[in-house]
Amino acid sequence: MIVGEKVRDLLLKNGKNAEFLANELGVVVGTIYGMYKKDGIDSKHLQKIAELFNVPITYFFEDVEVESGRVSVSGDSNLTVANSPISGGLKNMPSPKKNAEQANDCNTLKELLREKERVIEAKNQLLDEKERVIQAYMQLIKKGE
Repeated sequence: MIVGEKVRDLLLKNGKNAEFLANELGVVVGTIYGMYKKDGIDSKHLQKIAELFNVPITYFFEDVEVESGRVSVSGDSNLTVANSPISGGLKNMPSPKKNAEQANDCNTLKELLREKERVIEAKNQLLDEKERVIQAYMQLIKKGE
């Protein structure tokens, strides 16, 4: 079942029609009829529909097949990719390797920034000390004249 069909079924189960939904979403009725035939619907509209009917956003993706059966999500939120089930479903999937690498890079950059800030602070302290020494020599020179 495509996402649009789930929207239509949700309306029917709740005794509502396309006009009701169009009014709630702030769109024309034709947009709602167009949704019925689509598998991809604007996420802000899906979120609003889910809120209107008190269903989780995942409701629209249960038992939906994507790309000719290569990816599907069943009612128990388990994910199947190329006919290989992934236990635990979408919410328990590990983070992709790329995200872990990016997080590691981010942490490394933060540490480098902290180190640079420490170096700058040390240089500022040296400059302050140098200024004090110069002032002290100036005082000695003035006294010696």
